[in-house]
Amino acid sequence: MLMVSKVERLSRELDALRLRVEALERRVATEAELPEEEVQELERMRDEADDGDYLPLDEILARYGKRRV
Repeated sequence: MLMVSKVERLSRELDALRLRVEALERRVATEAELPEEEVQELERMRDEADDGDYLPLDEILARYGKRRV
């Protein structure tokens, strides 16, 4: 029972974080301002997040030639 409540709490926290990230995305740059390639990348990343799939941050940063600071 305790494990279920922890999972439910984490699920609610994840949903809240997802909403906050989406709100920040809208504030930072509208899709109209982004090149089509970046819009498609954002959509792909949203789909992955919705499916529960993800890539480690280091792999994403490496894809764009960046490194963690």
